[in-house]
Amino acid sequence: MDQPARTMMWLTLSIFCLSTMATGHVAWAQQPEDAPVGEAMAAAPDDVDIEVIEPQDPAVLAVLETNPTTPSELVRAAKILADLDRADLAKDLLVKLIEDNPDEAQLAALGERFGSAMFIGLATKGGLQPEAKQVADAVLKAMNRQYQDSERIASLIAKLQAPTSEERGRALVELRKGRGAAISALIGVLANDARLDEHAMVRAALVKMGDEAVAPLLAVVNQRGPDNTRVVVEAIRILSVSKARGIPQFLIGPAIDPHADVAVRDVAKVGLIKMIGSAPTRFEGISVLADRTVDYLEGGQPVPTVLGENSLEGRLTVAAQLARDAYRAAPNDARIRRLYLVSSLEASEDESVIAEGAFKLRDYRNTLEYAMSKGHLQAATRSARQLGKIGAADELLYGSERPSILAQAARHSNRRLRMVAVDAILAMQPTDQFAGSSYVTDALGFFVATSGAPRVLIVGPSTEASRRLVGGLAAQGYEVDTAVTGREAVRLAASSPDYELALIDSAVASPTMGVLVQQLRNEWRTADLRVGLIARPRDFDRAKKIAEPDPMTLAFYRPTDEETIAWQLGKLEQLGSRTFVDHVERQQQAAAALAHLAELAELDEKVFNTSRLEERVLAALYVPALTPAVVAVLKHSGTHRSQRVLVDLASRHTQPVAIRRAATAAFIESIEKHRILLTTEEINRQYERYNASEHLDVATQKLLGLVLDAIEAPSRAPDSTVATPTAAEPSPAAPVAKEME
Repeated sequence: MDQPARTMMWLTLSIFCLSTMATGHVAWAQQPEDAPVGEAMAAAPDDVDIEVIEPQDPAVLAVLETNPTTPSELVRAAKILADLDRADLAKDLLVKLIEDNPDEAQLAALGERFGSAMFIGLATKGGLQPEAKQVADAVLKAMNRQYQDSERIASLIAKLQAPTSEERGRALVELRKGRGAAISALIGVLANDARLDEHAMVRAALVKMGDEAVAPLLAVVNQRGPDNTRVVVEAIRILSVSKARGIPQFLIGPAIDPHADVAVRDVAKVGLIKMIGSAPTRFEGISVLADRTVDYLEGGQPVPTVLGENSLEGRLTVAAQLARDAYRAAPNDARIRRLYLVSSLEASEDESVIAEGAFKLRDYRNTLEYAMSKGHLQAATRSARQLGKIGAADELLYGSERPSILAQAARHSNRRLRMVAVDAILAMQPTDQFAGSSYVTDALGFFVATSGAPRVLIVGPSTEASRRLVGGLAAQGYEVDTAVTGREAVRLAASSPDYELALIDSAVASPTMGVLVQQLRNEWRTADLRVGLIARPRDFDRAKKIAEPDPMTLAFYRPTDEETIAWQLGKLEQLGSRTFVDHVERQQQAAAALAHLAELAELDEKVFNTSRLEERVLAALYVPALTPAVVAVLKHSGTHRSQRVLVDLASRHTQPVAIRRAATAAFIESIEKHRILLTTEEINRQYERYNASEHLDVATQKLLGLVLDAIEAPSRAPDSTVATPTAAEPSPAAPVAKEME
């Protein structure tokens, strides 16, 4: 039956069905499910309409009757049905296509036939998901793999030498679909001296590739050396005719590079004359490169569009490239050396980007000072670390009444730089106090005072809103502290390295919200704290005005539910992501600081006054990963409190045996070095603990006995010793303690 006849039959049936329905209405929904059909129709009132099921669109029927089976037929039919607003039927066909599992060649053929745009369109149509997106992703991936197939690309490059312009044009169109893979292959031809006869057409093809070829060609220029002169010359020639903006600055380096082949310098100069009308002298070129490096470092110069987004990472990458060009031309210029170090250390993911030995101590010291002043914290941190490797205390710490730049770094607001500066200073093993030595002690005290959990500080009057915040933060895994006044908030925030966020209610007083934010920023221990200003509606504009100039502060309306709290936390957690130190690293810093304190406690030289840090050290005593390190510090403290804490820890049967053994050994060592500092009451309590251990495990009994052995040892013969427990086996049981008289 042909289509017109089929359509007439459908219309006849439709008229017949409608005419039979016109005599009454059916109220199916008002009857019980098990009511007879006849009763339901008889009971139907005249004023209730039924939902009339529309007959199939003849176009839909026509598509379905084609009975699509091949991948191409299924996609075509699905597209038509989707256009006819029958997403349900189109989706069924896509399901069938997926179940048929076409191979990569079939998927690529679908892309060639229907075009990528059609599949992208299907993938955005809600009623077809997730199948449409699944199909689109598979097709687009297959197309990309086909376009980037090395054999296919090689064949297309060969066709660039075809006799007719039509063939060459088709080859170029297909090559452009290969994008990066095709550009790389074309550049490979330019690097091949055996294919000189192809270079002219390949150059033309790369020019036709447009902006997408600029970055790969610049990469070739940046890697210039004596072994790739020909391809560098070709790359510069192509770049010289590029219409992309920002290209000339990248040709200055090759034009003045004393290490480059003369052919490279000449073609770069010709290119600059062609693009900007003149080529700079060596002095002018160095000056321009240095100025542009600073512009990119400080964010005043946008990244050329052809090189990607104008992001911080993009600007740093360009700055490093230009600084490298300047350094090649003027390696002995102090300013250029500094800019090269700063830009390279700041931009690279790899800290070894600078070859050790190429730069001197003064270079890294100058770089540290410049980077700290400009906020290039990664470069500053890496420079400080290098100073710790190659520097000496006489060169870097002494000789001035003012703290050296390395000592200043030990009190920097960025805790990663602060930790590295402390590491560097202690690696030099100074034997005398120096200007800023207290900064090291203060930094160590801050790092060690951890409770072992990420914390949030809520500042403001206690209200239902603040209590809701506490609950929401706890649900996100934070421990929460509260402060009613701004003064109390500053004290708390400066006391712990665990605070990752501060949420300040706009109603806070003593001081007010704006003053409090400034106080937090001016205190080195809290300057990097992420701050959320939680405002009532009438205070929101004021909060927003306070937050706007501060990159680590955001203003929010008071949240009303946990979902909003989670969203606000997510926004705050994005602040300062490049320099933020997470909880894991903070715990690593605490462990490193404790290790430093243990080493300092063993030294005879008292350059750093660490005795005042005992309270802060004890904050980490019951952080499981840090307890052994705390014990290692306490055994050298020589204070009454340290011995009491060690005895209490050794006696706590709820602690792991290994920890109790370590505490017992530390207590024994403390007594041997500093004598018994416990009070009579504390010693009596220890005897009580031992006598009450009858029903405890054997290991606990033996450790308690060892503690009493240590206490009694000074009253024994001078040559008597106390066994020290080992990690493998507990010491032999101590004799039953006698009651003290």
